Amino acid sequence: MANLTTKITEAVTINGRTYGRTVNETISGVNDVSESVVSISTASTTLLDIVTSNPSIGDAVADALKYFRITNTDSSNFVNVTINGPSSGSDKAVFKLLAGQSFILNNDKIGFGSGFVTMDKILVQADTAACDCEFFIATT
Repeated sequence: MANLTTKITEAVTINGRTYGRTVNETISGVNDVSESVVSISTASTTLLDIVTSNPSIGDAVADALKYFRITNTDSSNFVNVTINGPSSGSDKAVFKLLAGQSFILNNDKIGFGSGFVTMDKILVQADTAACDCEFFIATT
């Protein structure tokens, strides 16, 4: 097993005062990574399925997701990132990812008011025109 190291830095100066911080995290137990740039169309597309067993390409086994990042590399258009709750329910959360922005998850748990559950899938959809997005996924 390998360790994944991540680093997030915030820095801003307002009226001569600097604010921000750098946060380093080491995520242990990583056995597999996937990194790619994909073209996101204006039709909703599954980027990652969370399955209970027998994963195929594009799947992650429940409780195995250690890190997920998607970055919208488009210069002007936004992308919707939708996280679905368990397949037996209709719960979902939608996030608007503007041009140049990133979205990060550190596990496959999401809360919908009655506790945390394992998400079912992550879907993406460009709003106005196709957008290139970079993703990085680490699993056990």
